[in-house]
Amino acid sequence: FSKNIFIQVFSWNLNKFDLDDLRRELVEIFPYANISWTTTDWEIIWWKVTKNQIIISISIFENTLVKTKMYSFKNSNSLSIFKKIQKDLITSDTKVLILFSDWLNDIEGVLWYIYKNYPNIHVSGWKSWDNYNFINPYIFDKDKISNSWIIITSLSNKDLQVYTNYNFSWTKIWK
Repeated sequence: FSKNIFIQVFSWNLNKFDLDDLRRELVEIFPYANISWTTTDWEIIWWKVTKNQIIISISIFENTLVKTKMYSFKNSNSLSIFKKIQKDLITSDTKVLILFSDWLNDIEGVLWYIYKNYPNIHVSGWKSWDNYNFINPYIFDKDKISNSWIIITSLSNKDLQVYTNYNFSWTKIWK
């Protein structure tokens, strides 16, 4: 059961100490959950855009294995991070990867390797925001908070059905 809980948090707050306090509280309540947290400039909940909120989404999967891991860009490149993702998170049953990164590192390269090697895995997420400063967004999991990492969650289940859609005038990255 503990490997099936996925908590996503989107927060406008950039105070690292406040964020870390809330992270510790979530871990205390859900010690075995996979947590993916990113700072943002605005949040979407119930089809409405909000500002200055913290949105917490909790998903419990019946038969889907959820894994979340953070990777540092320090002394790494896109290929080396992809190889770690491949080893740690991707199985033959992986259907979805949800990822967030800071603004300064090469998430596009990581996405390229994922797509070239796993074109049937659905990928969502993007870059973390910091109130349009482009300097210090935060990303964290249940163990640490950082501003120069990528966080990725994989959803793996051979029977998981995934439907994708996009909006906001975004364009697809690949065909």
